[in-house]
Amino acid sequence: MQRLFFISPIVYTMNFKTTQLSLILLFACFIALFSMDLQAQDAREPSPAEQQKAFFQNLELMCGLEAAGRTVFPEAGELDAALPAKDDFMGVDLKMIFTACAGDNVEIDFVVGDDWSRRWVIERVEDQLLLKVYEVSGKDREIVTLVQEGIADLNDQRAHKVFFAMSDLEQKPIGMVWKISLGKGGKVFSVSQKEQVGDRLRKTLHANFQLPSDKE
Repeated sequence: MQRLFFISPIVYTMNFKTTQLSLILLFACFIALFSMDLQAQDAREPSPAEQQKAFFQNLELMCGLEAAGRTVFPEAGELDAALPAKDDFMGVDLKMIFTACAGDNVEIDFVVGDDWSRRWVIERVEDQLLLKVYEVSGKDREIVTLVQEGIADLNDQRAHKVFFAMSDLEQKPIGMVWKISLGKGGKVFSVSQKEQVGDRLRKTLHANFQLPSDKE
């Protein structure tokens, strides 16, 4: 005799509700994962191009300002005989005067004591930053010659810090790196230099600068 199987309406209803609950939970998990992915994208590390753009924008905020500074390294007796002498920087007042900002250029007069012969120009060229060091002279501060130029290191930069590997006029590396660090909050910044000594780069100069009080 053939048996007839009867599915209870109660069991059917429970199975249907369980399926509905499973679908709701699955959909909720999908929404949560999608939201986490969006948050991860927002929290990702900015690209080198984005970092350089942010650095340049922070630099532009200083246009028209004059920052006073002092050398904090080296002090008397700190440099050993193997390192290049920095006598012209030691014990003198330093100034960085942000003289002009035009388009993708920021011009800075780097004054060391009574020596007004240095001018830095930081240029933004497409997705790259360049540092050009000029010699200037005369009352009108006319450019005499380009002394050095450097390109920003794409692998080590932040919105408040960039390293420039310097080269001579023939694009040959000269074993020198300038670092510009913009203090968070825009109150202070620093410049430092490393030079090739033997088989490694060693710090040969570090100076801190303070922006005027109305910037604070």
